[in-house]
Amino acid sequence: MGSQPIIEIDRASVRRDGNLILDHVSLGIFAGQPLAIVGPNGCGKSTLIRLMTREIHQLANGGQVRWWGKTRWGQTELRRQISVVQPINPAHLPADFTVRSMVLTGALGTIGVTEYDDIPASLVEAAESQLDRLQIGHLANRSYSTLSAGETQRVLIARALMNRPKVLLLDEPTNGLDFVARHHLVSDLALLPEVVEGLVLVTHHFSEITDIYQRVILMQSGRVIDDGARDEILQPQRLAAAFGCTAEMVIAEALPRISV
Repeated sequence: MGSQPIIEIDRASVRRDGNLILDHVSLGIFAGQPLAIVGPNGCGKSTLIRLMTREIHQLANGGQVRWWGKTRWGQTELRRQISVVQPINPAHLPADFTVRSMVLTGALGTIGVTEYDDIPASLVEAAESQLDRLQIGHLANRSYSTLSAGETQRVLIARALMNRPKVLLLDEPTNGLDFVARHHLVSDLALLPEVVEGLVLVTHHFSEITDIYQRVILMQSGRVIDDGARDEILQPQRLAAAFGCTAEMVIAEALPRISV
């Protein structure tokens, strides 16, 4: 690639409950090169994300993970550099917890913020700016618990951007969305390479890997089985090998099914 990776995973293995979840995985994430990681359920994609954020660690003799060339980072320091879009259960929040408050928690590092906390005006303006970026500024005063699935995902992306992270990780962001909400969210994701150095999408839906993703990694059973340019990897035979199905099934999944 020529330049140093933002995040570099070198022959890393992860074991959980006696099972090998990641098996000698190696990959690099580079600035200015949005990356999609695709593979069937249970192949280790989400575990890989947790390894990147240092929520979990590789085996003692199971390779290395480096962030900007360094292997040692404090968790708080690393969280300022890397944000993950993850679901937050509204059942754990007050009924009147607003969208604005939720986005503010991305900068404050806590879900305990309320409208009555002493928050600098500059931070409130930053939260509203992120909401406007994702075209949901009109939701600022709405209760977070009343949002649709699509609105919730946009709010969580706005929240993840509050610390101006260098890397944004999207772990299956369209789960639970209907086809209209999925279409709109996938379109919105095209804006993200402009605001972060590194963008990583984890998915098992081929249609979500739009042309903003210059590179695709294909996983199967805890291993990286293919890594290359988007148009090289998103081929029926290669995807069929990873998902354990026929090329015809891949084509059927990727093509519209409605006759006109």
